[in-house]
Amino acid sequence: MFSLDNVLDDLWPQARPAPWQKKLLKKLFYEEEFQQFADRHRHLKGLDTVEQVLEYLNIRCAIPAHDLEQIPEYGPLVIIANHPTGTLDGLALLYAVSRVRRDVKVVTNRMLTHLEPLSSLFIPVDNIHGRTAKAALQQMDQQLQAGGVLIFFPAGEVSRLTRRGIRDKKWHSGFIKLAAKYRAPLLPAWINARNSALFYASTLVSDNLPLLLLMQQMFRRRNSSLPVRIGQQIPWSSWFDAQSSARELTGRCYQHLEQLRKGLPGRFKTESAIARPEDRALLKRELHRPNAWAAPPMVK
Repeated sequence: MFSLDNVLDDLWPQARPAPWQKKLLKKLFYEEEFQQFADRHRHLKGLDTVEQVLEYLNIRCAIPAHDLEQIPEYGPLVIIANHPTGTLDGLALLYAVSRVRRDVKVVTNRMLTHLEPLSSLFIPVDNIHGRTAKAALQQMDQQLQAGGVLIFFPAGEVSRLTRRGIRDKKWHSGFIKLAAKYRAPLLPAWINARNSALFYASTLVSDNLPLLLLMQQMFRRRNSSLPVRIGQQIPWSSWFDAQSSARELTGRCYQHLEQLRKGLPGRFKTESAIARPEDRALLKRELHRPNAWAAPPMVK
């Protein structure tokens, strides 16, 4: 069960918040609403829960149908994305991939594994202490070895407010090492969103407080849309360079995603995954059915 007590016991076992602090944190966690949702939909697991959460919050993703066609139907794939909002970023990309294939997992903060109906989709890392358990690394290996999709937010933390606007922190290179091992293509995704002023103010006060506000940030986006762009595949032969370090390759991937954000050509040569006519028709039906994500026309 997702609860403040469980999260504190797992991540901050020494924490002893005062009663009034605990009451406030429970509200920020939307603990009661989460438990009511879990009771009402206890029969749902995995990707079915993702879809139900987005429907419950009435959050739609603005994504062109052609972008969904960039997701290949099979084979190992590493998706790399910016991380502007937190929990919702992972749910959005899980849902997008699920429109094409179901073998997908996301590398995420350990706190989210307390969302039990979704835990099968998450591979947890400890962003608080900067550690990744051996079991988590094995899960990542197994996912790509089995030909599945693995979603990474290489910054490891939610984007911060900087002098240049909302930007990711420096990317970690773990995704590069895994993708190189399995010669997997990379698929860049850009999420166009931001958190509240309260969230960015909290980052100036504490390293832990922003983490505790992530659920509140997701719920505040009720009845809204979330614009997402998916770029073309970057084949292994295009992004891999044996003469460059993992850190250098990671930097180029970040630059490629920044170019996508600006609507400019990226750093790497890419390949377009062309969907079969029947697949394209299915995608369009999915995008236009009630409560599905809207597919607006492309902006030229």
